[in-house]
Amino acid sequence: MKVLMTEPLAEIDYRVSDPLAGERVDRAISFISGLSRSKVSELINEGLIRKNGIPVKKGSEKTLDGDILLFPNPENFTTRKLQPDQSVKFSTVYEDEHVVVVDKPSGLVVHPGAGRGDGTLVNGLLARYPDMSEVGDQNRLGLVHRLDKGTSGLLIVARTSTALENLKKKMENREIDRQYFAILCGHLSSEKGIIEAPLGRDPRNPIRRAVIPNGKSAKTHYRVMEKYSIPIKATIAECTLETGRTHQIRAHFSAIGNPVLGDQLYGGETLGNELGRPALHSQRIEFTHPVTGKELSFFSLLPTDLANLKSQLS
Repeated sequence: MKVLMTEPLAEIDYRVSDPLAGERVDRAISFISGLSRSKVSELINEGLIRKNGIPVKKGSEKTLDGDILLFPNPENFTTRKLQPDQSVKFSTVYEDEHVVVVDKPSGLVVHPGAGRGDGTLVNGLLARYPDMSEVGDQNRLGLVHRLDKGTSGLLIVARTSTALENLKKKMENREIDRQYFAILCGHLSSEKGIIEAPLGRDPRNPIRRAVIPNGKSAKTHYRVMEKYSIPIKATIAECTLETGRTHQIRAHFSAIGNPVLGDQLYGGETLGNELGRPALHSQRIEFTHPVTGKELSFFSLLPTDLANLKSQLS
């Protein structure tokens, strides 16, 4: 069972003094709150723990005497089992007893996290495939990789522990090909290229990712498909991930001055109010079946909102 949020966050602030002065932040908060170190690490990754008003980036950061630590009240957490939810709507392009390939709609959160325990794709998967209840971490039930809430398209899910282990190794070894459709702001300076820049949590905004010297290696390949000038300058590009970092495409193109259209978090322009999400779609995925060894390839057509957006460009 996992620790899930059930109530809105309420913060506790704590002034550090001996004997916690000089201790790691994650250990100090675990001692103060009674939360497990793994849960504290999750909260740090979500940007929900701050030291002197600044989000903590690593649990290994040291405390000083007089530091003010702010963290969610542990009373807002409870231990309960992941619940199936038949109301969660999603379609699939492939399924067998080992693997499911989901075509995720935009707006659907993939898995439970801080502040969100129900109504996710994982809840829907459990309702549709009860046999997956023991596959992998409960909060990320069978997920081989993830898509952001606003990103639509293809996503691989394993239905057995054996398949999950195999597919995760393939992902780590870069043996799963993922291609994205993106509408970018402005015109790219070259018709194809590689953006290779390390990504980590943006020190100015814990929700964002940014190119930082000590970030994790990240590489995005792109190829320009079309360019437009009316009503705004925009470029359609096919993007292939060599690595799979959080917000990788969004952060990389923002870093070179061509954020994804509609991506307000990363400075992307909007074209009217009809989209309400980044113009990003996981359109193709190719991998070797973890059991049969068969080569599988799937393609997802553009959803209506992106197709309509594309039609407005000329």
